[in-house]
Amino acid sequence: MLSMTEIRQRFIKKHVTNQYQLRRFLPRRYLDNTHETGILVDSYSVIIGTMVSCDNHKYGDRQSFIKIVVLDRLSNRRINIPIFNQPYKYNNYHNMLGQTVIAAGDIKQDIYGYTMSRVTCVDTNITNWMKIIPVYSKISGISDERMKMFIDGTLNYNDYETVPLELRQKYGLYDINTALRMANFPITIDAETAANHRLAFDDLYYMAARFEISTRTAESNGIKLSLAQRADKIIDTLPYKLTDDQMSVYSQIKQSLMTGSKVKALVQGDVSCGKTIVAFLIAILFAENGYQSAIMAPTKILARQHFDKLTKLLEPTGYKVLLISGKKITKKQAKQLSDGEYLFVIGTHGILSDTVIFHNLGLVVIDEEHKFGVAQRQMIKDKQLIADSISMTATPTPRTLARAIYGNDVQVYSIHTMPGCRKKTITQYDNGDNIQQIVTPILQRHEQVYVVCPAIDVDEEVMPDVLDTSHAVAIYRKMFPNYNVQEINGSMSVKQTEQTIGDFKNGSIDILISTTVIEVGVDVPNATMIIIQNAERFGLAGMHQLRGRVGRGDKQSYCLLVSQKSPEDNQRISALLSVSDGFKIAEIDMQLRQTGTLFGERQSGFNKCVDEMLAYHDLFADIQQSIKHIDTQILMQHIFKMETYIQAEGTKN
Repeated sequence: MLSMTEIRQRFIKKHVTNQYQLRRFLPRRYLDNTHETGILVDSYSVIIGTMVSCDNHKYGDRQSFIKIVVLDRLSNRRINIPIFNQPYKYNNYHNMLGQTVIAAGDIKQDIYGYTMSRVTCVDTNITNWMKIIPVYSKISGISDERMKMFIDGTLNYNDYETVPLELRQKYGLYDINTALRMANFPITIDAETAANHRLAFDDLYYMAARFEISTRTAESNGIKLSLAQRADKIIDTLPYKLTDDQMSVYSQIKQSLMTGSKVKALVQGDVSCGKTIVAFLIAILFAENGYQSAIMAPTKILARQHFDKLTKLLEPTGYKVLLISGKKITKKQAKQLSDGEYLFVIGTHGILSDTVIFHNLGLVVIDEEHKFGVAQRQMIKDKQLIADSISMTATPTPRTLARAIYGNDVQVYSIHTMPGCRKKTITQYDNGDNIQQIVTPILQRHEQVYVVCPAIDVDEEVMPDVLDTSHAVAIYRKMFPNYNVQEINGSMSVKQTEQTIGDFKNGSIDILISTTVIEVGVDVPNATMIIIQNAERFGLAGMHQLRGRVGRGDKQSYCLLVSQKSPEDNQRISALLSVSDGFKIAEIDMQLRQTGTLFGERQSGFNKCVDEMLAYHDLFADIQQSIKHIDTQILMQHIFKMETYIQAEGTKN
């Protein structure tokens, strides 16, 4: 049995760190044991009958199973119930011989008669099992009963209520603590429905509150710029020509700045479409007018990459760039920054802390804002109140969805066209049998390969067919013994990660095995193939983002989707094979994911909130009207609480 320390670590891996998050580790489904069903072939059945036999059977060298036979009292038919890998329960079951028991599980019919699998219970305490049974996601080493015990213990703590009484009364909602108890341990199906209705309402209320707050805090007057010659001149010195879309977005934002309009821009476009250079040019506009820019990236790797690119771009200007990443700012740098000597500051969330004092901050640039944590996003919002802002995302979405994510007052700009030198990445499918033949020519041309796995470490009992990074390293080293195969993952230190990325960039690593940690910030033009293992485990937008890691030079690039599920059996794989445009991918992804029901099984994270908002737009619109008079502080309390839980839910993988 696991120790409490080991259990705590396993929950932390699921980003459950306290009792409030644990009580929201909600069941993935519910089993209705409230009434006797009798035998239902190919369906979940609740049987009450007499246990007529209980025997121990061996198979293989050391394995055994308990075979129980129960005589169903409704049909007078026998049901075989095998219990695998639990020999310690034999005596308990054997003592039930001749007694009336309740048995529940899925029933199949074959040549041997009726057999029950996925057994929920076999017990003489019938009353104890005639109830709704919650089923939680499996955590290795933690039994269902122990999981229920842990969660039940958290329900003694009260969650603070952030939905005003008037709204709860208007919409007939449970209070939050009743909802959480009924969502985890419902007494009836109606109670479970009402509980999940309240929790889904919280999602809609959260989205409506975000819209309302963004509307209330929007400012009409921004910084008015007058000079633009230096920024325009740099465009002419670029070693490549900007696309029409890039020029259009740059010109539109520049025009807004020249008129003094408050700029809160979202620049969205496909991976490697050239969003960053547009943001850099806008930052140069601010520098030309004496204002500083803070450019923020979600990872140190990406921050360093932005620093290198901007420093090179600014060589003719004499402007100084400060990188704050992984270490404290020196006293000298702090003074230079506060005196206005540094007009550009690049880093992770640390650059927006209170310890970093700007002389005259005019612009905040955020790369992939949704990848930051709750506290970091609040810092971003605070800075956006005093400065213009540009957010960039490589996950393009319809405008309605973009405004839902970034705020109702955001100006959305889209870059559709790709730079002319980029070749379209060829996307292929393979069941895993032909990897060696496909990859060998790539390596022989001295080009490099990414291999992305869905997890660092997989419990083989829970996910027997999933390839994790450690096993992938062993397999690929055996497959390609003459090439250097290395691994990076989110559990490595920053120093280890940067060293490995550096080795990959300089060409000393041929094959890089990774989790999705490479999704942003690893730009290696010589990497021409990315292999996505267990592609069926990834979301469509995520796979498209990963595909964008290759094709960043002038060489032909490839994306190989490896899965035991064929494209015919998986809509996401099929879509990625046939569609390359990120905007079309986003629309398909939204259609595929918009399956969450207000009253059904709950999805995770921010996407669920957006899906429910779009699916239940009439109810959402009504909530928007209902909260217009609610105090800002009350709305912010709900936003902060929800973002805390969403941050945890969104990282459960």
